[in-house]
Amino acid sequence: MTDRSPTEPPDDLLPRVTQTQKLQDQAAAVHDQAIRDAKAAGHPMTQIAAALGINNRVRLYGVLDKSYDNPAAATPIPAVYLRGAGAPKTVWDDIETAMHRRGLMVVKDRQQAWHLARGGVPVVIVDFSTGSDVTVGRIKARWKDVRRQRTIGQLLPKEERERLTAQESGWLTTPVTTEDREADLPLTDPATAKHIPNEILNAEQIARAVITQLPEPVRHP
Repeated sequence: MTDRSPTEPPDDLLPRVTQTQKLQDQAAAVHDQAIRDAKAAGHPMTQIAAALGINNRVRLYGVLDKSYDNPAAATPIPAVYLRGAGAPKTVWDDIETAMHRRGLMVVKDRQQAWHLARGGVPVVIVDFSTGSDVTVGRIKARWKDVRRQRTIGQLLPKEERERLTAQESGWLTTPVTTEDREADLPLTDPATAKHIPNEILNAEQIARAVITQLPEPVRHP
């Protein structure tokens, strides 16, 4: 695939290097905590070392000896929600690989993406469904009230509906309006979403567009 136009300004690359280092440090902290949890659960050091595939247990003891009196709050790892109806598997694989190279978590289930966004994780949708341009944008999770018109019969359990239908109950076709709550995943700001032509899908270009949708990394003085 040919990269036709960069979507990430050169000045944004160095901050991303800093951000990926922070993500690497965070992953290391999570890994160390898993070691401490395994030890606290009663697993012998030999078993923990074997699970990690190492023979030298010096590092494990070093992890256990660390002091964490005032741990910093972990920054949620951004997630990318991929949606690509009609796209071949090779395209899915290329885009997913491009995201993983940048330390981004990939989800393909809409409900999972909704729960992540609801929990405060930055989530960016990449919709590369065939027949339209690629849409890349930050999304938010919310409840949406939906009004629908149905018949009384449609609201009843199947067995009860069939029993009343056999009795020729004409009121089963009476229309009623119901209100439902649905999980909605709209764009946070449609004006800032990226739209990339879908003629030649470029996984690297799409990944760079995703980076521009993420919140700015926290900068410490």
